[in-house]
Amino acid sequence: MVSIWRQVLGREQIGIGENFFEIGGHSLRASAMASAVSKELNVDVRIGDIFRTSTIKALSNLIQNKEISSYKLITPADEREYYPQSSAQKLLFIQNQMNPQDKTYNMPKGYFINGELDRNRFELAFKSLISRHESLRTSFHWMTGEPVQRIHQDVEFEIDYWQADLDGVGSIVSEFVRPFSLDQAPLLRVGLIRLSEQRHMMLYDLHHIIADGLSMEILEREFIEIYHGKVLEPLRLQYKDFSEWQRNVFLNEQVAKQERFWLNRFSSEIPKLALPTDYPRPSYKSYEGDQVGFILDEKTTMSLKQLSLETETTLYMVLLSAFTILLSKISGQEDIVVGTPVAGRTHVDLANIMGIMINNICMRNLVDKDKIFMEFLKEIRQNTIEAYDNQTFPFEMLVEKLGVTAEPSRSVLFDAMFGLNSNLYSNSEHDTSNIEFIPSAVGNGTPSII
Repeated sequence: MVSIWRQVLGREQIGIGENFFEIGGHSLRASAMASAVSKELNVDVRIGDIFRTSTIKALSNLIQNKEISSYKLITPADEREYYPQSSAQKLLFIQNQMNPQDKTYNMPKGYFINGELDRNRFELAFKSLISRHESLRTSFHWMTGEPVQRIHQDVEFEIDYWQADLDGVGSIVSEFVRPFSLDQAPLLRVGLIRLSEQRHMMLYDLHHIIADGLSMEILEREFIEIYHGKVLEPLRLQYKDFSEWQRNVFLNEQVAKQERFWLNRFSSEIPKLALPTDYPRPSYKSYEGDQVGFILDEKTTMSLKQLSLETETTLYMVLLSAFTILLSKISGQEDIVVGTPVAGRTHVDLANIMGIMINNICMRNLVDKDKIFMEFLKEIRQNTIEAYDNQTFPFEMLVEKLGVTAEPSRSVLFDAMFGLNSNLYSNSEHDTSNIEFIPSAVGNGTPSII
């Protein structure tokens, strides 16, 4: 058990009485922990168990009282020319068919690179990643009326190079972020701007249909490792294996239970968030928008973290409580539904695979003005744990089962989302003494859409 905690938390010294959430744990790592413990000890451990028994000692006592449950590995899919798309891929594919020029689901990112950059190694690292991950060699098509994905053995890939000063970066970025044709792999673009001999800017852009937030972490981590000469272990599984497992095995075994949970959660009338607006709601929604950045001071941040420890919650739960109360006060409504993205990687075999496994779940909470905040936070904690325990039920399937009619001016089920970004992976140990990567904001003209 100790070795599993060390691996998930990325630290060597862990006491059996230390609280998981006090030593770097969060909901994403709790999901990884539950999956790893289930695999190693052949018991059914859920993310809620990590929240309820958040020390090695308490979790070990819980496991002793659980029945042995054979852990099922995900097996590689048979080799075929085409594969059905996953549920998440279908949703994005159909939306792209309706508006091929939309850039909403582009995922651009940029890094300033300080130091002596080897262009050959830079290019070789990306070509190695394309060879390593089938998602980076996948295109999307219709086949006999069904949306399918095709994995190519080889794809043409070239990096765009420019030379400019800082004043010219903006125009280059604007031209770089452009629509993808989903029938043409790879759905990855990479560019490199030479600012000076010792400074460059790296740009890359992926379409969401082949990646999610964790996929971008995997890509960046492995890019740096390959650039610095590390030989990576071969992948046993690829995204198509997840897609086939989800379609043929997982949904057949667990869909009924999770379906009952979510249908019960939405058994009453589903509220529509009535936020006050400066202008009338348009007939059709657009994804035009912007981002507003601000920084919480250290004192406030530490106070929030301390509150989460004292209440056996997480920073996410504390902030979600505040956000939900804010929406209630602004709208004058008590029944509030907030969407939140979850990684969807509840099986340990999926940890290093690039692809879209993310799912949206709905946090429905009742804001009672007569309750004190601590009571509301306790309810948020319980509702969040239950939602995470049922997080793999596909959002699009929930919409279908509820029979909700989509309104062109609104999103389905919720009009507000809340997410707290957490890094699952610890920083890899590799020599970066002669080169430094500094993140830089790169936008696509729309707010982030999951």
